[in-house]
Amino acid sequence: MKQFFGALLMGCGILVAGVSGLCTLLIVGSALLDTSTQGTPEFGAMIPPALLIGGIPLVLGVALFLGGRYALRSAEADTKRENEGSGADVFK
Repeated sequence: MKQFFGALLMGCGILVAGVSGLCTLLIVGSALLDTSTQGTPEFGAMIPPALLIGGIPLVLGVALFLGGRYALRSAEADTKRENEGSGADVFK
């Protein structure tokens, strides 16, 4: 169950971080394309809202991924520790 939960957290983290990263890239990229008509001060004013909109979910997605990776690795370590003294590895 711990492995499933860890894998689920990793999958959700990848999806959240990926989507928010693409959203931030789209917002900053469109602001960069608009600098040809509006000038560079407008581009500088667009960066903080873009980081606010996309940066916070990006950090949360990375945290979900890292938490899932920790849960998955600890589940594997628990399984290894349980099988160590039980003689289950005799046939391997």
